[in-house]
Amino acid sequence: MYQKIVYLRQQSPYIHFQNNFPGATLRASDVKPRLDKFLYEKCAKMEPFWKLPSNSQEMANSDLANNELNSSLNYKLQIAVDGHAMELIPKVYPCFFGNTGTKENEATQKKFSFTTSVKLIFKSYFKDLLDLIVDKYIQDFFVTYNFGTRSSKGFGGFVVVPTEMAEVINNDFEARLRSQFEMVFKFSKVLYNYEDYIGDHKLMFTKIDEAYKELKGGLQRSPSKLRKYFNALHPSVEWEKAKTTEILKANVDPDVKVDKLHNNIYYIRGLLGLAENYEYDRIRIKSKFAIKHKDETIERFPSPILVKIFDNSFYFCLTKKAIDSLDEIAGENFVFTMYKGEKQFPAGNFTLQVPAASTFDIGKFLQVALVTEKWKKIK
Repeated sequence: MYQKIVYLRQQSPYIHFQNNFPGATLRASDVKPRLDKFLYEKCAKMEPFWKLPSNSQEMANSDLANNELNSSLNYKLQIAVDGHAMELIPKVYPCFFGNTGTKENEATQKKFSFTTSVKLIFKSYFKDLLDLIVDKYIQDFFVTYNFGTRSSKGFGGFVVVPTEMAEVINNDFEARLRSQFEMVFKFSKVLYNYEDYIGDHKLMFTKIDEAYKELKGGLQRSPSKLRKYFNALHPSVEWEKAKTTEILKANVDPDVKVDKLHNNIYYIRGLLGLAENYEYDRIRIKSKFAIKHKDETIERFPSPILVKIFDNSFYFCLTKKAIDSLDEIAGENFVFTMYKGEKQFPAGNFTLQVPAASTFDIGKFLQVALVTEKWKKIK
């Protein structure tokens, strides 16, 4: 049996679903199915003998068992780590809300997983298959994916390094980003040195959180760029917050500010990822609007924007698949169910439609929204 080894260095905190497991880190069961699928998508020809038999035990346990790609590839992957540590995630942390409402040191509290070095051990009877994985595709694979909880926001990022204790020197990282994504935007302001980041990663995610909020919901001094994009259309489109605040002002708190241009209202924020609810805490009676698909056939729709972190910078990236996925949600109807305090308030319920695909070009939107002094378009 042939063997090849790949070394990784962690670029961002990894949030493992088994938060109390002492060795909670990157898992082969998370990496291999995605790597197999990645290889099928990239390779024009896959040798039949590289595939595991459909009746094998490993195939039965694989995420590809019922996939259109139809077969797990015939290699084994083991993962070993060095310098592993776990760190409790604070209740209030940018881009992560999983510990909200938990008690201190509660078993359910999520933790960050950190490793000094990660070693991937590939084994197979087929040398050419290992050569294909390690020599041609493994770097692109880890540039394309993050792992674990909240991976779309940049958590769980790893890069390939030449040796076990090598410094993170990867001069072609941005070139690989350009090769794997349709559009890439780099936050150009240097945040801090990589060595400082190891001890304080919160600053990075604070900047990511602010940048994403500027796009989607807006900040106190920076209105939503998504709303601005739709307001500028002909005919103009208004966002769902105009509706929720109007209802709150009439039924909960007369001091609620309503910023509404017109009644052509749509659920526009759904295009950048569905929310479970919108909460309003700073009014006379705490209220919220729970959001569900009207036909209940869409439970989740992740943001089409993937955040990648490398060294002291972060990137907003779009794949063609993510761009095409907008068709899945465009034109769909969502029901907003109002809660006044802890009880439902049926008089505040309403239904809104996500704008049609023809009204939203995410590439053009990001081109306008992110071409500022803070950002640089690299593809």
